[in-house]
Amino acid sequence: MKAAFADIEEGAAEIGRRIGALAALRATWRYDTFRAGQAEAIAAVLAGRDAQHNEGTFTTGSLPTKWVEIPNAATLNAAALATAADTAGAFGFVRVEDSEFDPTQPTRSMFIATTGSAGPNMLGRLYEVSMNPTNPTAEGTLNVVYNASNIVNPGGTYNGVVGSLIDPDGAGPLPAPGSFGTYTGGGALGTGSDYPVSIDNIAVSKDFIVCCEDRNQPADAVFAHYGRNGGAWTLDRNNNYAAKLQSTFNYAYTQSRDQGVAPTYTAANTAGRWESSGVVDSSAIFGPGTFVINVQGHLQGASYMRSNCPDGVGGFLTKAAAVSAYAEDGQVMIMRPVVAP
Repeated sequence: MKAAFADIEEGAAEIGRRIGALAALRATWRYDTFRAGQAEAIAAVLAGRDAQHNEGTFTTGSLPTKWVEIPNAATLNAAALATAADTAGAFGFVRVEDSEFDPTQPTRSMFIATTGSAGPNMLGRLYEVSMNPTNPTAEGTLNVVYNASNIVNPGGTYNGVVGSLIDPDGAGPLPAPGSFGTYTGGGALGTGSDYPVSIDNIAVSKDFIVCCEDRNQPADAVFAHYGRNGGAWTLDRNNNYAAKLQSTFNYAYTQSRDQGVAPTYTAANTAGRWESSGVVDSSAIFGPGTFVINVQGHLQGASYMRSNCPDGVGGFLTKAAAVSAYAEDGQVMIMRPVVAP
């Protein structure tokens, strides 16, 4: 008997000198095998079936995959785990952020979101991992649901190299090193279409995939070009993943909070840093088609805080009191998506 669940390891090592501090993130999967009443934890990595691939060598379509066990994973530190994953041929992602099983076929399908922002993955991607329903570690596929760079500024090329990613000089002990490479020559913003970029968190229902956008420099350029803030999108699973921007938030270009430095707090307002983040399907609690989503209100600095925080007795905290009482702002909301035309 096997129970499976997804886990994203974000502690891998730096990748070659040519890509600076870009971190190699690999999707890892763990399951518990019950033998004679004992649970044995096993860690495995998603790997290409024919060779070790990454987001610079696999950019569209479907890739044959397998899950490769990492022996004694529980005893390894982050660096050793990264080396073991690379040795096992793990697929190299750029900033894996979230994963979610498909509720319509939870033993066969899992979605993985990558934020990107560097190398070959500038604007993020959404993948679907297809698995063998009776033995999830058996042969499967990694399928690109969409690659934002190919939609928002299409026409570029990738120059990734198949191979290991954390042995930059090729001296061993790993095989000859590969590289994420870059995406270059894409059309200027506006030659493609507006689409969800820099995916942070996702939620999956039978009808929708909700994508929450994160901030980084490439994503901010997209927001500025289309005159919008980052927000929450849906992909319609019943209409070829038709995308619709459901809501934006006081995110990057809207004044959203009182500013100023202690003790006077008199500086003018500036743009807030709000981020749509965690999201879950709440159909079983709040009715069909609903999602619960949280919005994080990031501070511009440690001493910045809005002035309308309730004090619990009918009034409001002073800015100084708010800074002392709270780290950041935020909201938890119920979202009911509108179907894309």
